Amino acid sequence: MQTKSFEEKIEDIVKKKIDDLGIKRYTKTEPTGNSMVDNALKNGESKKGNNGGNYPDIKLVLVKNGRCIPVMIEIKGTKGKLKKTDKTGGISKDIDSVVNYAVNGAAHYGEIILKNSGLQEIIIVGINGIEENGIIKGECEGYYLSRHNYMEPKIIDKITFDIRNVIARNQSLDHMCYVIGYDVADGQWGFDIPSSRVPMYIEDEDNGILTYTGYFAGGGFKVMGEDWSYQWSQRSDNSFGDFIQDNGEVIKVPSPGFYTIRVDIPH
Repeated sequence: MQTKSFEEKIEDIVKKKIDDLGIKRYTKTEPTGNSMVDNALKNGESKKGNNGGNYPDIKLVLVKNGRCIPVMIEIKGTKGKLKKTDKTGGISKDIDSVVNYAVNGAAHYGEIILKNSGLQEIIIVGINGIEENGIIKGECEGYYLSRHNYMEPKIIDKITFDIRNVIARNQSLDHMCYVIGYDVADGQWGFDIPSSRVPMYIEDEDNGILTYTGYFAGGGFKVMGEDWSYQWSQRSDNSFGDFIQDNGEVIKVPSPGFYTIRVDIPH
C-alpha cells in the first residue's frame, strides 16, 4: 500500500510563511537571479548522480550588509522522511537518502552550490510534515555550511515548523565580524565580501559569539568589523596570543594549520 504524501500541502504552508515574512522566494524551476546559485544548480551533479539538473523545492537568497547567504529548502510530506543518518550519525549522502529525505536532499543542494560556485556559505533546511486527524504536524532542521568549515553541516539550534528562526538567526546580529588578510580568501585587504574579507559564523547570537575555522599559512590576518574602526590584531610580530583591539601587527599563527577563531562581542 502506498503511503499518502502531504508534500504539496506542507510546501504551500511553508511558502505562505515565507511570504508573510516578506522574503522573496523562488520555485523549483525559477532562477534566483544570482548567477552563481543558478549555474551551480544547473551544472552540478543531480540527486540521482546524473549531470546537471537540481531543483530545490524553495530557494531564498538572503542579502544584508553585503553578505549573501542562499537558503535551499527541501520538503517532504511522509512520516519519517525528515532525515537519514549514516553510521557515524552524519547526514547520509547515498542516492536513496538524498532523493527521499528532506535534510539529505537540501544538504546535496548546499554542497553542489558551494563546490560549483564562488560562494562561501549557505543554509540548508529540511522540512517534513504530515496531517493527522486534520492537524498538521511538522518537523524541521536547518544547517549552516561553509567552505571554511570544510562544508561540515552545523545544525542551527532547534527550530520549529515556522522557519522564521533559521532565517533570522543569520541576519539579525547588528555587529558582524570578518576575517581578512594574507591567509584568507584572495589574500588581499579589500572590502569585497566574500572574495577579500569573509564573514564569521554566528555561533551564539544571544551572547554575541562568532567563529571562523580555516587553514592559516602564517602570512597574517586580522579580524575586523564593518570598517577598520573595530579590529583585532596582535601587539607585535612575535606575540601570537597577545591580541589587542587596536591597529597593531597582523596576527600570525605559530605554524601553518587549521585554526578556529572565536570572537565574543559584548552587548
